[in-house]
Formats: sequence, structure tokens, C-alpha cells
Amino acid sequence: MRRTAATGAILLVATAALGGEPPAAVGAPPAATASPAKDPVRATGLLRAEAEISLRSTIAGLVVATPRLEGDSVQPGEPVVVLDDGDLALQAKEAACDLEAVEIRTRLVKEGMTKEELAKLRAGHEELQATVQLQESSLKTSQSLHDKKLLSDQALRAAERGLEAAKFRLEMARIDLTLAESQPTPERLRMAELELEKSRATEAGKKRDLARARIGGTRPGRAFVGRVHVEVGRWIDAGTIVADLVYMDRLRVDLDLPGAQGLAIAPGTPAIIRSVAYPGLELPARVHRVAPVVDASSGTVRVFVVADNPDLRVKPGVAAEVEIRP
Repeated sequence: MRRTAATGAILLVATAALGGEPPAAVGAPPAATASPAKDPVRATGLLRAEAEISLRSTIAGLVVATPRLEGDSVQPGEPVVVLDDGDLALQAKEAACDLEAVEIRTRLVKEGMTKEELAKLRAGHEELQATVQLQESSLKTSQSLHDKKLLSDQALRAAERGLEAAKFRLEMARIDLTLAESQPTPERLRMAELELEKSRATEAGKKRDLARARIGGTRPGRAFVGRVHVEVGRWIDAGTIVADLVYMDRLRVDLDLPGAQGLAIAPGTPAIIRSVAYPGLELPARVHRVAPVVDASSGTVRVFVVADNPDLRVKPGVAAEVEIRP
């Protein structure tokens, strides 16, 4: 035993003198080794705006204004191109009036008329009856004058149309009075509700058509007009591209990396974007998303890297080098 201890001491001194590591004790756990750091992934691509959108008109119309031109900033909801909306505004107003009338009729069907409202409706019906009688008498006179060649054919037709219109108004008033005086049935209530829903849908559609005359971006974020394709005074059809919008608050680079290398990168991995067009500039970036499959034809994986560009100093369209730091 004494000889073994001495031999161990000699080996330990000899190892230290040679600059080596002492041997591990028998039964001791192995020393921990640091995992090698992953090398950065470098690739080149084209620096793009986060989004580029072409605005299309969803209705046909006459261009009356282009309040935003190339290079102008545009916020969501601000129009780039405006179409003539005169007819659309009238249609929206008419739909709003029709809806109000239907709402009143529906209320009357559900709640019934007050005595004052019912009396007014009856008085209106009697007034229309008198109007029809007057129109009938007037038509007889017109026919007599026409037979004597004292009245033109056009004047006679006008008298006939006047009587037809008066009879139509009388019939509508009679229907309204009949409904007002009768008790509401489940069928009448349902019909009133359906008419109300239809009128609401019609008004909403007319309002939407009116809003479509003001063509602009709806995507969140500040945009810039890249190009306006139409001029004031031009008639355009539905589907016509009227302008291009560029969103530059964030920039992106699309990279095609070798399959294994691309699949090993996780979204959120930090990166740096550089460009020879902006010497010394380094844009902090991150991996936004990674395609989940390898492209069969190229053997590559598409990796999307994005960076904020709040001061809009960096312009899209230039070559860029991306360094991804796993």
C-alpha cells in the first residue's frame, strides 16, 4: 500500500511538470465540456418593403380627384383616388328614407296606431278619394275637349296618367288604413320584420357603395404612394388598378438557404442587415418566419427576415447582406 501511494505521487508530480492535466480519480464524474457556438449564417438578398399593395376600384366611375400623388404619405382611410359619388349619395339617401319609413310601419304593426295617428290616416284616405273623383271629372272634360279637337293627344294622355297616379296613391292609403285598423297577426309581424331586415341590408349596401368612391389603403401602418395610374377626368371600370402603395415602416429580406441550414433556424432568431448602399449602417432584425418544407427543385428553404425602419432612412430595392446569429 505504501508503494502504491508513492507511485501515484510520482505520477502526479511528473504530469504537473509536463504541463498536462492530472488524471481523473477513479469513479469521479467526467468534466463538463462547453458546447461549441454556432457560426453565424450569412446570405444575400434584396431589401424589400414589408408590403406593396395595388389599389383597385371596386366600382365603375369618373375620377374627380387624386388627393395623394407619388411620394405622399397615406394613413389608413385616407383616399388616394376619388370617384364621382353624386348618384351614389342620392341612392344612399333614398335607402335611408326608405328604411325610416319601414321602421315606422313596423312599429305601427307591432304597437298599433294612436287615436290621433289613426284619425290622420283616415283623413288622408278621404282626401285621396276626393282627389280621385276630381281627376275622374277632369278626365271626362279632357276627353270631351279632345273629341271636339280642342285638346291635344298629349294633354289627354297627361290627364289619364294623373288619374292613374291618384288611384295608385288611394290604393296604398287604403291598404295602410286597413292594416292599421286590423289586429296584427304572426304572419304580419314576421312580414314586417323581414321587410325591415331587407331595408337595413339595402341601406348598408348603398352606404358601402358610397364609401367605395373614395379609394385608399385599409392596411394598418403608414404607407407611401408609389405610383398613381389614373388621371382626373378618366372613366374607369370596376377592377382597374388606380394606385400602388408601399409600406416602409418595416423592411424584409427573403433568403433561400440550403435545406438543412434553413430548417435549423427558428423564428425570432436575431439578425443584422447591412447594405453597401448604406455604408456603416446595421439594422437590427429578426427571423420572422421559416418555410416548413424544402423546395424540391432547388433544395433550399425560404427564410424571411424583417427589420424596423422607423425613420424611413433605408429605402427598399437595394441589395442587402443578412447575418443570422443562432
